[in-house]
Formats: sequence, C-alpha cells, structure tokens
Amino acid sequence: MSTVLCYTKDPLLAVWLQETVEDSLPGAGYLLHDPISADNDRPKPPVMLAFVDLRQHQQAALAVVSQIREKHDAPVIVFARPADAAAVVRAFDSGAIAYLDVHARDATLRHTMEKVLAGSAGQASGEGFEAIGLNNRERAILEGMARGLTNAEIAAELFVSQDTIKTQVKKLFSQLGVHTRAGVVAEGIRRSLVA
Repeated sequence: MSTVLCYTKDPLLAVWLQETVEDSLPGAGYLLHDPISADNDRPKPPVMLAFVDLRQHQQAALAVVSQIREKHDAPVIVFARPADAAAVVRAFDSGAIAYLDVHARDATLRHTMEKVLAGSAGQASGEGFEAIGLNNRERAILEGMARGLTNAEIAAELFVSQDTIKTQVKKLFSQLGVHTRAGVVAEGIRRSLVA
C-alpha cells in the first residue's frame, strides 16, 4: 500500500484532502502529520504523493518540502494563497512539483493529482505561452514579476516606459484570469509558464 502525506494545520483542508484521496486513490493510505518527525523506527509504506500547506509557518513548510523530496522522493503539491506567490516560487525551488490555490475546487485537485502522478506536472503542456497568446514582451514581464521586480524595474530592463508595462500587466491579468500581481505570478507558476 502506498501513502499520501499531508502537512497542514488547517483541519478543513486536511479533511478535504483525505476525502479526495480516498475517492481518487482507492487503497492509498493517508497520513496527516509532520511527515518528517514521524517515528523513524517503524517501517513505512512508500510515499506516492505529499501535500504541504504554505500558509502558516512558511519557513517550516518549505523545509518540509525539501525533506519530503530528500527522504521519500515523492512529488509534492503545495497549497497557498495567491498573495503568497514568492513562497510558491521558493517551494518550487525546494522541490515542489505543483501549486494549488487553497480555494481550488475538487475537479482542480483531482486533475492536478492525476498530472502529478502521471509525471506531467511542472511541464508546460497545452497551456504554454503561445496557447494563451503571450508574446515575448509579455513573457518577459511575467518573468520579471515572478522575480519580484516592480513595474519601474521591469520597464528599465526592457527599455520601455512604465505606462507600457502597466498596460501589459493589465493585459496579463485578463489573459490569466486574475486580479492581482501575485495572482499573475501564481497562475504563471500553476501553468508552468514561470518557475
């Protein structure tokens, strides 16, 4: 039997994940605990998947992502708010393979789990830059936003005016279906447009 690990302090998220795992992965075990400090003397089933909630104690959660990857070599899906885009980027740097907004729906969670278990998460698929209509400048702006640059800094890098950047940032909001800069970055990560 394989196991799904869940690292969260949110009981509602934990219950939702457990129900989804039980429905989607019959026969898989589900462990809600700190997957790192568990009793190391007991034999453990192989870990097929792990969920880490980045919303509380981000540094500890990011350490858990790294430790799960090292100890279990299991794919990790992280949960965060769109405003936590910088933490999501750090989680990807630590080995996470997919990101979900904490308000994701059941179908989104199931689809992401399927992609991760099939080994295709983290890779650009049908929603690459061209598929959503991003040109090279918009891609550069998205990448600058993911690096935490301001509009002025992005404008300086691209040798264009700040007004041009503002206009194209608004266009990115529309193309990615979000309303904030953090949402643009988070959606870019989710769609594997930026790492």
